[in-house]
Amino acid sequence: MVKRIIFPVAFSLVMLVSCGQSSGSNAEDELQGSNGGGDSIGQKKDGQQVDITSLLEELELTVNTEKTADSVTFQLTLTNSGNQDVELTFSSGQQYEIVVENEQGAEVYKYSHGKAFTEALINKQIGAGESETWEETWNLKDNEGNKVEAGNYTVLVTLLPAQLNQQVIEGTPFVQNVNITLP
Repeated sequence: MVKRIIFPVAFSLVMLVSCGQSSGSNAEDELQGSNGGGDSIGQKKDGQQVDITSLLEELELTVNTEKTADSVTFQLTLTNSGNQDVELTFSSGQQYEIVVENEQGAEVYKYSHGKAFTEALINKQIGAGESETWEETWNLKDNEGNKVEAGNYTVLVTLLPAQLNQQVIEGTPFVQNVNITLP
């Protein structure tokens, strides 16, 4: 009976002492990278956050369009012009939103309309000096499935990451307006 009590107590004490050891390094000055190369991604080892404002300023969203007789293809490119790798975390399978409005400002098409997206986290790594591209083709039909009329349209394209380097992104920093004319 005594052996059954002493062994668990002794084991618990050993675990407490071992887990409480410190490496003695200055964690305030060390940054933890996620790419295996030791590059900083902005999260300090001691759990404190690094300001991501400068990282956001080094990321640029551009949108190019290619029109055909029956579609418009949107190419979204996020370029990292900085000298650090970054990691974007999306809170669902929907990584971007595309909204098309007519000349009166009424929404005629929304990419996410009628779609269901996975509720899984998706991480995208963008290396220093590199880009990530997404492409979506719109069939020129409105949210009800009708062919849109010829005319001028404004397209609002928004990239939807929830986090940058494991830190919450406030607001929507990746938004572009594009004007298109449909014949």
